[in-house]
Amino acid sequence: MNLQSLRVFITAAYSDSLTAAAEQLLYAPSTVTMHIRQLEAEWGVKLFEKDGRSVKLTSDGVALLAKAKTVLEQVDLLQHNVRELEKGKAGHLNFAAIEPVGSWRVAPLLADFARDRPLLQINMEMGNKYSICERVLEGHIDFGIMQDPGPKGNVFFEPLYMEKMRLLIRDDHPLAKEDAISVEQLRNERLVFTETIISYRTVIQHGLTYYRGNNPYAGIELNSIQAAFTFVNCGIGIAVMPEICITPPPPNTVVRPIIESDFEMTIGLVFKFIDMPRPKVLEDFIDVLRDNLRTIQPLL
Repeated sequence: MNLQSLRVFITAAYSDSLTAAAEQLLYAPSTVTMHIRQLEAEWGVKLFEKDGRSVKLTSDGVALLAKAKTVLEQVDLLQHNVRELEKGKAGHLNFAAIEPVGSWRVAPLLADFARDRPLLQINMEMGNKYSICERVLEGHIDFGIMQDPGPKGNVFFEPLYMEKMRLLIRDDHPLAKEDAISVEQLRNERLVFTETIISYRTVIQHGLTYYRGNNPYAGIELNSIQAAFTFVNCGIGIAVMPEICITPPPPNTVVRPIIESDFEMTIGLVFKFIDMPRPKVLEDFIDVLRDNLRTIQPLL
């Protein structure tokens, strides 16, 4: 079935005559007649019948007109999608990120990126470094945004920036007067942690264990960052969080750095080693991540 013949059929169906359809299509009348006859021969039905000096659709022609319009609409949509794919305006983004990087840093960039790409399909997962690495290796996602996974076969890590941990303290707490706080100064303080930053626990555990000795988690475990804000505001503890979660700090609180350098983590992109080109929309989004995340806290 010739798609151009379908276009001729639809145009003729809404014209007073085949001659008028030919003028609209900039064809010779004989060309319009040829296309109509080709369709009639292929479908085995008569599409038009004379109506005085003009023509009108037969009952079969009326029945097939709606189906022909649907076919052409789908073809036009497909052609539009192909053009959008070529321009990087359509396609599929399928990736994962650790929290809170995903919600705080990546989601706003993704929202801006998708704003003028209505045909873009997005699948953004949240996970830890182990699940993300596994998903990348198995080909379930195109890439991950996470901390350095260390030695891992067939995985490439591209570092982008340094994520630092900070202390959230009520503004009338004695330690709020300090410009920076050491782990030793936290020895008698109750610390607040949240499950939301589970991917940062290795960094926190290493730092607190090294400087405080046993029982580094003598504190409060919560599964909500907002709950952690409330506990700090009530003077019940000091929260340990990634800087992004407390910038700017909630009311009546201050943010202070930890003197020891152990409380930081390199964040970057994780890919599977595959020697093949990526879709343009994927490359464009990865470039957006590189351009924006590299400016947060440059790597040394």
